[in-house]
Amino acid sequence: MVVPITEVAKGILRIGPLETGHPGDATSPYLVLGNGSAAVVEPGEDTQLFGVIEAIKACDVDLDRVAYVWASHIHLHHIQAVPKLLKELPKAKFLVHPRGAPHLIEPTRLIQSTIEVWGDKCYGPFEAIPREKVMAVEDNQIIDLGGRELQIIHAPG
Repeated sequence: MVVPITEVAKGILRIGPLETGHPGDATSPYLVLGNGSAAVVEPGEDTQLFGVIEAIKACDVDLDRVAYVWASHIHLHHIQAVPKLLKELPKAKFLVHPRGAPHLIEPTRLIQSTIEVWGDKCYGPFEAIPREKVMAVEDNQIIDLGGRELQIIHAPG
């Protein structure tokens, strides 16, 4: 499978669109490159995991160079792939709002609320993320990728 990769700005690569587990739906994760490390933004669902890993490799980025995985929020269609993705990215941590961190470490409530809204077959299983792989980030915190900074902006909504 050839994964489409488009450089949308210098060092910011759109991966996909990658099909989701839902007919007709597709999303595009992003790979953000700094001089020292990289980040995957909006990693998506389990069905997109293979495409994300293949794209990172196709960009000649070592998997241990990816330091962070980040999503705009913790709805499962944005983060279902994260537990498995973190197993493939040995040095990466998942960046999350402080209130979201406990729901990733112990996801029972997150899964139950998703099922209440979307039904019991909406996004498949979601594994807990080990505490040491979760990094709670504060509003206006700067994440340094080496020559490229990402600013965390909490956007309640």
